[in-house]
Amino acid sequence: MGRPAGRGVPDSMTMNGPTHTRRRLRAQTALFVAVILGVVGLSASPAYAVWSILVVDSETGRVAIASAGCVEDVVELGELLPGQGVVASQSAFDRSIITRAAALIKAGRTPEDVLADVTRAIFDPESETRQHAAVSRAGPAATFTGVEPAGLAEEVKVSAAGYDIAVIGDRLAKAGTVSEIVRAFEADIGPVALEDRLMRGLEAGSATGGDVDCNTRTHSQTALAAAIRIAEPDDRPDRLSVDLRVLGVEAGPNPLLELRETYDQWRAENLPDCPGCDLDALAVPEGGTAGAGELSGTELLIGVGTFSLFVLLWLRRRFASRDAAPSPLDPPGRDE
Repeated sequence: MGRPAGRGVPDSMTMNGPTHTRRRLRAQTALFVAVILGVVGLSASPAYAVWSILVVDSETGRVAIASAGCVEDVVELGELLPGQGVVASQSAFDRSIITRAAALIKAGRTPEDVLADVTRAIFDPESETRQHAAVSRAGPAATFTGVEPAGLAEEVKVSAAGYDIAVIGDRLAKAGTVSEIVRAFEADIGPVALEDRLMRGLEAGSATGGDVDCNTRTHSQTALAAAIRIAEPDDRPDRLSVDLRVLGVEAGPNPLLELRETYDQWRAENLPDCPGCDLDALAVPEGGTAGAGELSGTELLIGVGTFSLFVLLWLRRRFASRDAAPSPLDPPGRDE
């Protein structure tokens, strides 16, 4: 008479012994942890979704960048080279690209050459996931948008209102956003300053929906942060003539509203009056009210991750209890 399956065979060689059970539980635990880390990692990943306006005044040597988007540090995504030019890189951001592009601008390379260099596969194998712009006094503005940017991406390079301009945007809420930015920048509103045009350009981007990552079904914040920076030819990179920055809170008011207040106060103190000029703000969405009971995207992801963890741990314990239960075929006294 044959012996029952598994009798006389080490538990580590059976399919229902404690060693197998422990191995399966360890595998399940590793899977659970990987899932939770993936959810939490997704919620913590920075969203380099921005619209940026890069400007060079070839006659005076003034260089400028104005940016807004659903990322805390929009300033990190661009660099001004006083008297020479400006570069920006967004979407799948990599600081080393900004560093190299800035060095090439300093060396006198044209914007087209700069972007051709930093998008080489040997330098950046992931260039097709990024978006760049460069403007300098050495040549016409240049832009680059890979074939795999995050979300809706647009770009344009023009000469407008006496300036060389490049405008780029990724993860935009609506098509045509970049065109609206350029239209607002070059509008015939009188002999206004470059600062005025940059402020209106940023507002135009917000008015069309801005960054999709900062919007929900109930409100349009359009951005988390916004900044206007301008360098005179003799400025130091760390001491710019104009450096206005605003950082909002997730699901809070639109930071373009605060930037406009900050700008209007700065203008009253630093720029001459402009009789007959249209200096009115463009209407932008108000955004939300942080803490009013509405979850931001990050908070929602963390909540889902936490709930998933409890569910998976409950399932793990249920499987463990089932695997540890003695089989009715096992003889009395068998030690599982």
